[in-house]
Amino acid sequence: MKNKTFMSSFILKLLAIIFMTCDHIGLLFLTPYAYTNSYLSIIYWILRILGRFSLPIFAFLLSEGLVYTSSRLKYIFRLAIMAFIIGISILVIENVSTTSIPLNNIFVDLCIGALLIACLELPKFKKLYALIPFLLFILSVINGYLTFLPTNALNTQYSFYGVTLILAFYYIKMSAIPRYQLQSLCQALHSLP
Repeated sequence: MKNKTFMSSFILKLLAIIFMTCDHIGLLFLTPYAYTNSYLSIIYWILRILGRFSLPIFAFLLSEGLVYTSSRLKYIFRLAIMAFIIGISILVIENVSTTSIPLNNIFVDLCIGALLIACLELPKFKKLYALIPFLLFILSVINGYLTFLPTNALNTQYSFYGVTLILAFYYIKMSAIPRYQLQSLCQALHSLP
């Protein structure tokens, strides 16, 4: 008999996309009504609140994806390519007259979180490579708070919360002891004199 799960990764992806779409609909079409005393204001806030559920789902799926992927380098490269493509799209859509590509999207958070996890799992002294994405992350957070800087080339969408949430999900996953290991540990403890 096959073990059926209530939530598969496919269902989680669909939920995250639905929540993200709700957020974007509220942002794009209902922002002028956000602070009015109308039912459109209520709909705006409901859609934006629903949209906040997408980040934890994407962070969880990223942490799971890093555990089960066959090539972390390709995984991180695809995230970086998406961040770049969306950054260029924002540049074209908003007609921003800057020389830098505004990489202010969720894929920047996901890419930096994945880089941090990949570097932290390197053996021994190579863990110091984690300082590179960590410094990139710190610079992006500082760049997000210092509004007088002329460039927004690298801003994380959710400041430090997004990357911290990705790391938290990953370390929760890694700290969980699989059931078979727990059973063998209990058997070994019972066999002690």
